[in-house]
Amino acid sequence: MTNIIKQNRIVHNVKLKQENIELRSNIELHILELDNMRLAYDTETQELHKEIDRLENLVGSLISKFQESQEMVEKYSSTMDDLIKLSTYTAEYYESQNISSCDPVGFLSHKSNPSPLVPKTLVKEA
Repeated sequence: MTNIIKQNRIVHNVKLKQENIELRSNIELHILELDNMRLAYDTETQELHKEIDRLENLVGSLISKFQESQEMVEKYSSTMDDLIKLSTYTAEYYESQNISSCDPVGFLSHKSNPSPLVPKTLVKEA
């Protein structure tokens, strides 16, 4: 009977050793998988940081270009306003000159002739 008990113990111990070997093998496999996942995570994180930096630089560049274009639009708008004022003044001046040349006494027009000088609104102060 003691032999049977010893045999059972030996069989049980062998099974436990096999389970232990399988568990260690599984643990080693999971450790390798975990290491690979960590490396992949680190690589992806670095790539994402590079992409974030690139996008931040791109946004900064776009903001700078937008501000430059806003300034240019303001300049061109101001220049166009001045050009419109000058064109209007010139048209009025030449219209009054035409009326004056056709009506030397001033009976046809109740408007007074504008000054041949450019209006003060068009002269930029230094």
